[in-house]
Parts: sequence; structure tokens; C-alpha cells
Amino acid sequence: MITAIRFHGAGISASGSLLTGGAAAFPRNAVGFVHALERHLKRQALSLGENRRVAIGVENYSLHKGEKNPATPKMALWKPWKGRSEMAPSVLDYELKCDATITLIIDSDDLLDVEPLQTALKTVVPSLRFANGSIFVGERFSRVISGADGETLSRAIKAVHASRAQFIISRDKLITKGREFDSFADGLALFDETPPSDGSAEEGGDESPEAAGDTEDAKRAGKWHRQQAGWVVPLERGYQAVTAPLAGRPAARDPHIPSVVATPVLGLGEFITARRLMRNLDLNAFWHPFSDRSAGLYLFNASSFNS
Repeated sequence: MITAIRFHGAGISASGSLLTGGAAAFPRNAVGFVHALERHLKRQALSLGENRRVAIGVENYSLHKGEKNPATPKMALWKPWKGRSEMAPSVLDYELKCDATITLIIDSDDLLDVEPLQTALKTVVPSLRFANGSIFVGERFSRVISGADGETLSRAIKAVHASRAQFIISRDKLITKGREFDSFADGLALFDETPPSDGSAEEGGDESPEAAGDTEDAKRAGKWHRQQAGWVVPLERGYQAVTAPLAGRPAARDPHIPSVVATPVLGLGEFITARRLMRNLDLNAFWHPFSDRSAGLYLFNASSFNS
């Protein structure tokens, strides 16, 4: 079953990790939104279905300065080289916000009763928020369609008029092999590498086995770079714990609940057109939560439509 939801978000938080923000943080925001939507639907004995995955389309994106950050007196950075009388506050004075038209394509394994769910969405979705942003919907903002094939996906996108949306897919395979979590800069360098004009990167030459592996990675990235138009950006894919659970932490909202110190897990993503997504269902456009407690990981994974 596919549930397509389309709305305009105003005042969406554009804050992310040190390397991500705005639309690049939307996989995280969309997974959280779907979780909140499911909780509200359960109060009416309804559901979006099991094994939910969500694809995120973005249109009409704009970034702007939000309201003054109430934490500024505690966290502002100053420019001492201007002199005491001319100290200027940093951009932390204001939290960055963005506006966007967002399309969520939620895929699940179940075939449910469509009409009650469609009716409930009309009241539940406008009452929620997306990354602290207000939601405004039109007359044809949602559609629930039974089925789980390419034709169903196309009908869902067209039903909510999202044919011009740019969907976010995972491009983590462009990151250097075997170093997914600690070599993000290497991944960017690999993607930006331009193959030599003499074609040596295509043939491989007489490099050592180790160098040949790097050449294969560069060749794959270079080939993709030449043949596929797109906007590749860093994505925040979740969190990795860097401490064991801490109990009784001072100043915690609830000291009885263990907490951990975590760092963002980064990856690469690309914005593609809705038409390209409909033509190739194997693209990693559907995001879902994944956790590994032993490794301290909580991720937003991307999988193909049929996985």
C-alpha cells in the first residue's frame, strides 16, 4: 500500500549537523514525522501498515532567518578582533528556517481499508508539525492507493501533483569502501575526482592491487559523474553513540532515564526528479529506521522500493 501526502511547510528547522542542514536533514525529519503520524492514527484504531518506508520529495525550497534564538546569551560566538565596543554576535543569534513544499510517499507491506485512513489523514496531518514547521494542506494533499508496484508509485505521485518534486536518494556507495562512518571527506574527494583525459583511469594501467582498487572506485564515481546529472549533498543518516548509557546525569530533564552522548553519522545523497524515480525503482529513495544497540547506532537507512 502507498500513502502519498503533500503539504507546504513553513518555518521548518534548517539546523542539522556541522555539515548538513535544511533539505539535507529531511530523511531524518520525514522518518520522525511518519512515526508521529502512525501514533496519532493508532488512537483511531488505524495504521499506515507494517514495515513503513518513506520517500521524500522537495519543491519550492527557500532558506531564511527565523526567530531570535533564546539560547544566544549562552552560546554566542564573538569576534574579538573588532574591539570591545564593536563586538558582533554570530549567526547563532537566529535559528535558520526554511519553507518548502514536501511530498511523502509512504510504502508499507499491508493492504488496508483505504477510506477510513483517507478520512483520518484529512484531520490528523494538518494538526502535526514537520521539523517544528507549520503544515498547510490543499484540497488534494493526500491519496491512499492499494498495491506496491511501479504503476502504483506513478499514480500516487501524480495524484498529489508531485511530478516536479526532487526526491532524495542515498549515494553512500560513492564513499570510499570500508570506511563509511569515518571517511566522509574521502568520499567527497572521490566523487569530485575527474578522470584523466588520456583515458588511463578507464584502462587501469599497471598499478599495484591496492592502487588498482582505488582506480576502480574513481572510475565508477567518474563515470557516474559524467553520465548522471544531479545534486549530491552530505546527508545526516542518524546517530552513533560515543559513550555508554549515562544514568543520573545532572541537569537532565528526567535523571531516571539513561542518556548517551552521540555524534551524527553522515552519508551522501542526491536529489533526483520524480520521473527518474518512477523509471528506476531500484534507486535507494525509501528511508526507514534501523538500530544496532551493540554498535550504538541509530540510522535512517535507504532501500529500494521492492526490498
